[in-house]
Amino acid sequence: MFYLAAAVSDFFIPHSNMHEHKIQSSEGPLHIALQPVPKVLEPMVKEWAPHSFIVSFKLETDETLLLPKARAALSRYGHQAVIGNRLPYRYSGDQTKSATGNLLHERKLRVVVVTRQGHSDIRLAREEVSTLDIEKYIVAKVKELHIEHMLGDSDKTPGQ
Repeated sequence: MFYLAAAVSDFFIPHSNMHEHKIQSSEGPLHIALQPVPKVLEPMVKEWAPHSFIVSFKLETDETLLLPKARAALSRYGHQAVIGNRLPYRYSGDQTKSATGNLLHERKLRVVVVTRQGHSDIRLAREEVSTLDIEKYIVAKVKELHIEHMLGDSDKTPGQ
């Protein structure tokens, strides 16, 4: 199983384009040309580990793009699952108190697990965020999907 961490960034500055020394602010405005980060998902699925269970991530700011882009990734790369979430869900900025009275930033409230057969939501209620981590439920779901994959039952719709 490969559980690909979300990309730190989708763009980078190639080493060949980096300045050797500090860029001087006295030279005026700075213009930066970023290049897309090479994707490792395609060679991983098609060449390096074609029989492995592979999970990728999709982060979007627009709710209407999340499912279509997750499905498009599955279609394009041919892997088994995408875990998607919308940026405002990751840390909503709301504060809540823990059991000890400390202020906490709210953790993830919702992710969607997308496979070729369908999708299922994993949600935490607002009152659960101070005591539960959604990652526990993500890992359980990925484990379930991995077992189905190993048993050859990957046609099952998530959540059944």
